[in-house]
Amino acid sequence: MPVPEEPVAVKHVCVIGDSHTAALKAGWTSIAGEFPGADLTFFAARRELLVNLAVQDGALVPTDPRLRRAFDLRTGGATRIEPRFGGYILCGMGSGAKTILPLLSQHRPATIAPDGRQGLSNACYATCMARLLALTPMMWLLGLLRQISDAPAALVATPASAPRPAFATLAQRGEDAALVSLYTRAFESLAEPLGARFLAQPRETLHKSVLSTDPVYFRGGEHLAGDEDDQSHANAEYGAIVLRRALRTF
Repeated sequence: MPVPEEPVAVKHVCVIGDSHTAALKAGWTSIAGEFPGADLTFFAARRELLVNLAVQDGALVPTDPRLRRAFDLRTGGATRIEPRFGGYILCGMGSGAKTILPLLSQHRPATIAPDGRQGLSNACYATCMARLLALTPMMWLLGLLRQISDAPAALVATPASAPRPAFATLAQRGEDAALVSLYTRAFESLAEPLGARFLAQPRETLHKSVLSTDPVYFRGGEHLAGDEDDQSHANAEYGAIVLRRALRTF
């Protein structure tokens, strides 16, 4: 049964992100017909190159020729991210729940039963988590964007890792959901003051544990040209689900 068309308030959308943006671009080819009139421009490059963006003359401009070439290749000639877009989607950039694992290995929130880790109040745990997430390339990129545009922005999280035994154990105890809830609220608290909406990974794409992605979405994963298949990049089906949701926020 065909999906009904959805007119969007924002016609010109800029998508900026690391290698995980490839899944969104591949997914766009299958859902573009659902959003008549929408025009998406994808500025994508490996994360280590994207950090070479700077604000110049009211735009985000590559300061590294390799980043400039990557933008030119993937946009069909555009290399400057201008404030002309009606909405922005930022993708990946170290924003997945994986970022909180170092905190998880040493500390536990009060909602989790006592174990060998140091316990913290939920409020303290959320504050520590927010500090970690504030240091992600995603938040750096959003801060940079806000220097040139106050247009609506949606933040698409990096896909969660493939299933692991440790995640299954957390799921059995119901702890994974508590952790992801804290992670989501912490990211929302960072994004909202900057006029952005953080989009946690859709539940339908997750495995038994909400800390891991269903392996079906890693089959035929999309990569940027030159990247190796490391089994951590999602496919076009995943990209369509996530991008459809992001576009509906505008």
